[in-house]
Amino acid sequence: MSISRNTVVRFHYSLSEVGGERIEDSRDEEPVTYLHGHGNILPALEQQLEGKTVGDSILATLSAADAYGERDENAIARVPLKHLVYRGKLEPGALAAVRTEPGMRQVR
Repeated sequence: MSISRNTVVRFHYSLSEVGGERIEDSRDEEPVTYLHGHGNILPALEQQLEGKTVGDSILATLSAADAYGERDENAIARVPLKHLVYRGKLEPGALAAVRTEPGMRQVR
């Protein structure tokens, strides 16, 4: 069965910066699960997964515009540590989550 609209998809990923620095990896966690064709993941990534089958591997390179946008220095905010959700030791640049009124948001 290939990935198409209304297919439930599960996959592991490794996210790296251009140049190779790994930012995050799902191998030690549950795979990402989403319903294909309903805007539940980045559209550019969803497009690259279209038609793939079980066991396929892809290398997807997304531009900032196709991912979460260019870094915006005006969008930086200080958040008290007590509001962050994270595992292990929190270090500068690490991913965490913060509870917001609309729900959890990933932060760095």
